[in-house]
Amino acid sequence: MKFTLTVFTLVIITSSVIAQPHTYPDYPDNKVEIGGFKPFVYTNPPRDSLVVMGRNFQTFMIKLSSWLPRTDINVLKVKHLHDNVYRLSVVVQNQGYLSTNPQIGVPNKWCPKVKVSLELKNNQTLASGKVLNFIDILQGSGGSKEFNWLILGRKGETVKISAGSPMTGVIIKSIDLE
Repeated sequence: MKFTLTVFTLVIITSSVIAQPHTYPDYPDNKVEIGGFKPFVYTNPPRDSLVVMGRNFQTFMIKLSSWLPRTDINVLKVKHLHDNVYRLSVVVQNQGYLSTNPQIGVPNKWCPKVKVSLELKNNQTLASGKVLNFIDILQGSGGSKEFNWLILGRKGETVKISAGSPMTGVIIKSIDLE
């Protein structure tokens, strides 16, 4: 509260013009005073106060950025089932404190979903599962979803999995078929 009053007092003192008497041609017999707040003071604080305000908000902004959602891909297992058939199981997890989408976005129909995609090479085939998957919301603090694929490919080849959204950024992981 003390900080707010100090900043408010600073803004009022530095952003107002003391009313001065002026003569105006349309009112020659009357006294006109011009003064008050400078334009745009409430939307753009004075340059001098930005340093003081910035220092106080810096700690909060750093803390807030550490809470943002971050996707991660954890490989559960790559299991060789038969000749060239492999089962790949991964978990896409939110490492951040906040969820990947706020609940307010659901009724507003603006929720960029987390996209999970599997990239295969030309000689590999997907036998089961989808190449492209979407997750509506991953809850914060470890919310996760598991994905399984059956892949036809040779031992030692790699597949790439990417997961992310505009809110979390994208992470790409290469996995060897072994």
